[in-house]
Amino acid sequence: MGPKVLALIENSIGVRLTLAARLTDLGCRVTIVSAPEDFDGRLERETFDWIFLDEAAVPPHRRRFFVHLAHHRGEARVVWCGKLPGETPVRIEAVFAKPLRYAEIQRFFSYWTTDTGSATSAREAVPWKPVGRSKRDRHTAEETRTSSAESGGREDTMKREDGT
Repeated sequence: MGPKVLALIENSIGVRLTLAARLTDLGCRVTIVSAPEDFDGRLERETFDWIFLDEAAVPPHRRRFFVHLAHHRGEARVVWCGKLPGETPVRIEAVFAKPLRYAEIQRFFSYWTTDTGSATSAREAVPWKPVGRSKRDRHTAEETRTSSAESGGREDTMKREDGT
């Protein structure tokens, strides 16, 4: 079985179906919700390897949302869709700009494969480095997240593989 993904996505049927289809094709078990209350309930009851957050679906009280996420996510890794909100108490592994490029998301998740099948945590299910990829080829939190301390308050932009 592949990694288990919980996604909090805007309430757009196209985005929900396309993201679910692309990740399911990679062997991920995907749960998509659009209400933050449903997301919180799932997060408290279940264990996930990946959490996919869409800025359009995250509640206006982002600080409180991220603090709750930090306490209940276990070892799940977090990816963000949209403009990254300043500094967060949760490490963001990758940022995907809107409009979403599903091929880019699929390529990112395809780097993280599982060969254990019976993992009990994200550390066991998902290698901490992409399989068969050099450090230069992967998207990492250091390349993509914004931190006031690291960037002096400015936002860094993620470079795509084609150099733009």
